[in-house]
Amino acid sequence: MNLNQITIPSTNVSCGTKLYEQQGLVFIVCTNWTYAIFETPEREVTLRIHFAETILESGILIYFEVKDVVEKITELKKKGIIFEMDATP
Repeated sequence: MNLNQITIPSTNVSCGTKLYEQQGLVFIVCTNWTYAIFETPEREVTLRIHFAETILESGILIYFEVKDVVEKITELKKKGIIFEMDATP
């Protein structure tokens, strides 16, 4: 399983972008300062920042990439992971 993307809310996307560039992330996309995307220098993971009126309005989302979703879900269930929404057939 590979970490693919992390999405976080921000009440001020334009101010937040400088912080991530200072940490070594590469700025790649911005849409009207409501959405910004950065990637690691190795281009393996992206960090996406989206505008939210309040931080509580939207949570942090973490995306993982797997070769076989059904197989991974089955494996995680066997380990006791409980899913709020189940994508398996």
